[in-house]
Amino acid sequence: MHRSVCNIIPLRHDPIVTEEANVRSRLACVVSEKTERFFSHLAQALSESGSKKFIVVGGETSGVFTQGLNIRGLIIGNTVAPGAPWTQVLDEKERFILKSGNSDFFLKAQEHFHE
Repeated sequence: MHRSVCNIIPLRHDPIVTEEANVRSRLACVVSEKTERFFSHLAQALSESGSKKFIVVGGETSGVFTQGLNIRGLIIGNTVAPGAPWTQVLDEKERFILKSGNSDFFLKAQEHFHE
């Protein structure tokens, strides 16, 4: 898992404004890292409980989810939506759809979920 690096470059030097912005930035980084850890652990827990099909939304979330399962490669399957095929983990039974979401995508993904 990667570590987030957040920096703020102020347009003007106002110590109070700069410090407030830096505090918010550090807080955002902490929240982001904790959220990534949560999704990594969630992926592991779901897999260990027997889940084999996943619809994962969002680029960062997809990356963290697949990293949490130590996935090194996927076989590309049928297309559910443009840029969103079913994939299967190499040498495993787990299948994924990884994509940034929109309402049409969710409907199509759910239709394909039981295939």
